[in-house]
Amino acid sequence: AMCALNPPTSLNDHDQQEIASRAIAAMSRLANGANAYLMILLGGARCGNECLKIYASNREVAISCFRIFRGLLVNPSTMVRLRKQQRFKTLPKVVCASVHMHYSDMEVCGEAANMLWAAAGVGGTDIQDRTMAAGAVDFIRDSLSRPKEDDPTGKHTK
Repeated sequence: AMCALNPPTSLNDHDQQEIASRAIAAMSRLANGANAYLMILLGGARCGNECLKIYASNREVAISCFRIFRGLLVNPSTMVRLRKQQRFKTLPKVVCASVHMHYSDMEVCGEAANMLWAAAGVGGTDIQDRTMAAGAVDFIRDSLSRPKEDDPTGKHTK
């Protein structure tokens, strides 16, 4: 988590983003497996939330952060702990802000929608209302109405 939030300052900006991207990708693999509880104890949710703000223009970081949150939300041992955190309430707003940076990218929109679906199931009507207010329905609707040429392999039609 520290490498993602505070990469070595002796490196240039591109290398710092590369290190952060790799660290977040590793965390997303851990959060979607048997180590999800370890991720929530060590600040995976905080790191994901902060990295979405710091590296808003980085596509790979956004996708990995969405995967971290989804992994924590679908795991029975971590969903309640994440729901109790204050950053869970701000999650729809942060996610929608990040998606608007990558509005034309089908993979970013798909991962964000998948994560928000899990959040809506765990958070109940409060998170559902926050998700609607943040504008998630707009990007989900626009993603679903894109022509098939935007996804020629059919990878994002689940």
